[in-house]
Amino acid sequence: MSKQTREVLSETLTALGIILGISLVVSGFFYGGFLTMSWEKARFCLGLILAGAYDAFYMIHLAHTMERALDLDAKGASNYAVRGFTIRIAVLVILVLICYFTGVADVLAVAVGVLMLKLALYLRPVIHRIRCGKDPDYDESLAHLRIEEPEDEDDEDDVYASADADPKQDPAAGETKGAEVFDNLDEKE
Repeated sequence: MSKQTREVLSETLTALGIILGISLVVSGFFYGGFLTMSWEKARFCLGLILAGAYDAFYMIHLAHTMERALDLDAKGASNYAVRGFTIRIAVLVILVLICYFTGVADVLAVAVGVLMLKLALYLRPVIHRIRCGKDPDYDESLAHLRIEEPEDEDDEDDVYASADADPKQDPAAGETKGAEVFDNLDEKE
């Protein structure tokens, strides 16, 4: 697994753990107070824990599936991704059926717990900022491609204000690329 995938996976699992902990504490207050224990409270908490375990399985399996699918050709990758999706959904259906027929865990808690993954994915950029101290969308390797705003009013028409060289010039061939397109634009105006 690549370093970047491991990073995203660890940040998502950390966010999932935080949300699971908060939801267990909050659910403790809804079922007869925090210090008392009842069968309903235990079933609900167990449902949240089982759903959290499923969410962790889902993210790890998804990461491995996508890493493996990237190494395959288009048709093989598509089949492999569909197979991985089918496995993840089958595990969820089995989990819900076991909880429903045995009554060990609350099915509603499992449903709420599965939705915790969505919240964890929204919380992941915050975890990344705390861990790395930078914007998760900022990639230093692409910083030279960003177009900056012109510094003064005279440069507003210059689209390539931040580029190192004029993109119409090909330094290797010494000839202009797309000059006809730019000339045609001037003629239309």
